[in-house]
Amino acid sequence: MNFQNALTLLSCFAGLEFVTASPISSPKKPESQLGQLVHDLGAADFHIREAAMPKILGFGEAALPDLEQVEYGNDPEQSFRARELIQKIELSIAADTDPSIVALVERYLKASTEEKMTLLNVLRQKRAWRQILKLFAREKNAEVISRYQDWVGQVAVIAARECLAKGDTKGAKDFLEMAPADRPGLLALADFHRSQGSWAEEMKSAKLLHGPKALAWQLALNRAGGKLEAARDVAIAGGEVKIAATMAALLGDPLPWLKEKSVGPSRQIYPPYTELAIRHWSGQPLRQEDLEPLVQAIQSNQLVTRQNGISALFLLGQAPLAEAAYAKDLPLEAFNYYESLQRIPEALRCIGLDPEQPDYNGWVAQRFAKMKDKPLDVGQDAKELQELVVLASFLELRGKSDLCDQAFRKPLAAYAERDAKKFLTLIGSLIVGVSVEGGAPYIAMNAASDWAGQDAERWDRVVRESVSEQDAVLDTWNWLAELDPKASYAERFNGLFALFNYHRDPERVADRWMAKCWQEMDRTPANQRGPLLTRLQLLSRIKPDVANSLRIWKQLSESQRSEIPTEIHIQDLAASERWNEAADYFLNEIEQATHAKTEPQPEIHAYAASALRRAGREKEAVQQDRLVDTLALGRDSETIAQGYEYGADFTRSAIWWERGVVLADPSSALFENWLAKYGAVLLEQKKWGKAASVAEIQLQMAAAVNIPVGRA
Repeated sequence: MNFQNALTLLSCFAGLEFVTASPISSPKKPESQLGQLVHDLGAADFHIREAAMPKILGFGEAALPDLEQVEYGNDPEQSFRARELIQKIELSIAADTDPSIVALVERYLKASTEEKMTLLNVLRQKRAWRQILKLFAREKNAEVISRYQDWVGQVAVIAARECLAKGDTKGAKDFLEMAPADRPGLLALADFHRSQGSWAEEMKSAKLLHGPKALAWQLALNRAGGKLEAARDVAIAGGEVKIAATMAALLGDPLPWLKEKSVGPSRQIYPPYTELAIRHWSGQPLRQEDLEPLVQAIQSNQLVTRQNGISALFLLGQAPLAEAAYAKDLPLEAFNYYESLQRIPEALRCIGLDPEQPDYNGWVAQRFAKMKDKPLDVGQDAKELQELVVLASFLELRGKSDLCDQAFRKPLAAYAERDAKKFLTLIGSLIVGVSVEGGAPYIAMNAASDWAGQDAERWDRVVRESVSEQDAVLDTWNWLAELDPKASYAERFNGLFALFNYHRDPERVADRWMAKCWQEMDRTPANQRGPLLTRLQLLSRIKPDVANSLRIWKQLSESQRSEIPTEIHIQDLAASERWNEAADYFLNEIEQATHAKTEPQPEIHAYAASALRRAGREKEAVQQDRLVDTLALGRDSETIAQGYEYGADFTRSAIWWERGVVLADPSSALFENWLAKYGAVLLEQKKWGKAASVAEIQLQMAAAVNIPVGRA
């Protein structure tokens, strides 16, 4: 029962005098068909008693008052059957309910804790939504309640969405009101009222209620309605400190969040950062003496303390104070930091190179000398290995391949002669790199070619031990020899790198090999192309290739198409601006889901709407927008936003990013992702004050991680 119904019920009782009921001695004389059927429950004839049972069930909840009158009467048979019927009606069991569901419900009522958990899952498979919700509402077992409360809330949303997809708003409301009255359950119901246009009426009624439950309901309604100021005030009144702080931050004031000093489970804030951030947001300038605790921290003998201090200084915008300590403690990370800022001389100093006259050859030779007797394992902090990979990557990315070749090629050849296994491990590290910028694939290819020459066995080792042991890579390596028997090992190796996206491929080597693949396809009879299509599919996924991917799609059977992840094909359609095809694809998916009676997913309607709009089919897009708004029920805002972003509808995606962060649990691990997305939206909208506030929350969360963050 929702708060409106509760209020109505209370008003009905106003002014009435309550009289103690007398014990029931015998049922009243039946005055209706239902009354006669209840009377028949105590009939002498067994067949009459049995015939009355399903007929009474047909009345549903309307039969409860009559049954309750005889529930504890003098006729044992009638009382027993009345209690059985009351229980079934309260559990939404009707005469036509699937007997297997009835049996599961009866088992549940007598089951152990573990068996109850199994039975709930079986009931879900049978889509027995009402029975699950009714059983859970009667549940007294604390373990079952604790473990399944969120799960049951999801069941209520699924059931409500199915009703809404069929236009049954009353049924949807009933399911949502049966859900656990926890925060997610109340938000789902509140969002239902928002989307159905009954929000204002529901809020008016909610304000007449009092107590913690009333405040929880008002809070849910205000959050669902996007009333942040009201939500903040109600959260304060209800003791929801973190929700109140979140609403304040979204309004542009991060001070309550900072003062609350909590960012999530199992995480602690570095105190000096928060204290200084509070001072800053209170309008007080940061003085040198205020920063002294952090200056002392970066001079500590404890690595963790130094790193916390470095992070806090960066986050407070005090980069000059942090940089020297950063370069000393974590030179490779500092190298990447300076390089990203285009401060190359400082980057080179971090790894011991003179920026005026960098001796790359000598520097590389020193690292190889130090690695002579060391295991090459990045996981064991092989410092020299990481330094070599970082420098090689730096030189290649900046177009200094000649310098890289001069510095690395001879030492790599000598290293290979000393220990082939370590050499191949090093080549693998050069291929993949040790940072987000990647490795140095060209020097890796050159060094591998120098070592392997024309030795087939060595080339197989290079592929297996340096590139990958995955079957797909090894299979492709061998297949390239079949596609072009005249190609040298080095050409095949370059082709492998290009096809598997290991290097930037400015010479479009991948295109030339894909052309050979299609020539092979043309030579192959249609009924024998299956293995070739499988190979081409794999290659077009590894290195995104819209033209080839769509070309492959045309040749696939329906069963083969079903094996391709949806996101691949729809991104291909978007990249090629084939919006009508994309829209029809989503509409077909929606139709199939409807026929299969699977849970309605609001995000697919968002994808359909954005594609339809790009295709110029505005009326159809508006219909899908309505379904998105109706089916959301306070959930899935992230995937809905992504659906609108698919068609570059950033106006609507921004609405859903905002709605998502307002409804999100600030204690959840995903809250940081929401903040990042919403912060980007605020910047795009030029709402600088709110963007700064959201950024401050992100910074405080970053201050809870015990690693330097570089640029904030």
